Amino acid sequence: MSDTSMTLIDHLEELRKVIIRIVIAVLVGTVVSFALFEDVLFIIINAPIAGKDIQLAQLAVTEVFITRLKISLLSGFIITIPFTAWQIWSFILPALYAHERKYVYMIAPMSAILFAAGVVFGYYVVLPLALLFFIGQGADLLPMLSFARYVAFVLGFLLPFGLVFQLPLAVVFLVKIGAADYKFFKAKRKYAIFIIFIISAVLTPADVVSQLLMAGPVILLYEISILIAWLIRKKVKEEDEETDVIS
Repeated sequence: MSDTSMTLIDHLEELRKVIIRIVIAVLVGTVVSFALFEDVLFIIINAPIAGKDIQLAQLAVTEVFITRLKISLLSGFIITIPFTAWQIWSFILPALYAHERKYVYMIAPMSAILFAAGVVFGYYVVLPLALLFFIGQGADLLPMLSFARYVAFVLGFLLPFGLVFQLPLAVVFLVKIGAADYKFFKAKRKYAIFIIFIISAVLTPADVVSQLLMAGPVILLYEISILIAWLIRKKVKEEDEETDVIS
């Protein structure tokens, strides 16, 4: 067997170990979340619907238990994201150059912060507005929602915000490695906005209001990303000029 084959097998073996460690971590996180279900449920339910006179109903015998399992699994995945990211990057890092590793070390913690910021923004700002709008369509009807469907709506609404808040990091990474600059993102603005609306339609519930509530902040993030790209380019240009003067 050739050295190349052995190297490939070694990589596959290491990948297998990484996947096993991630799965075990998620399972442990799921068990912890299941045990702390009441606290997790309080976060999901109470703040968004507080003061809106909404009643949650159990419409099926297994509804609460199945939903508890789903929430615990998702929570287990979320709380182990730092460990999962560390495992993935530890597998990828050896293949990167020194300057690329530096960017990864900067981007990895910022990614977790932006994900949390996106979820918090959706939770406290967008979700209450969405609930107020949709439930308000019932006029004088008393809102009585299925527990499982309400939880699915909340989670399906919030998680995409954590993902789309990664946009500035993606832009910074592309600019740093020289794959694009602010002029590229500025020139492609209309295409980006079109893609943002498509992604918003896929990630949010099937209604125009939810899509607009997501697309609006993401478009703002895109504009901020262009500004960040311009600042990075300006800084690099100034550093190059200083190097030329010194030389």
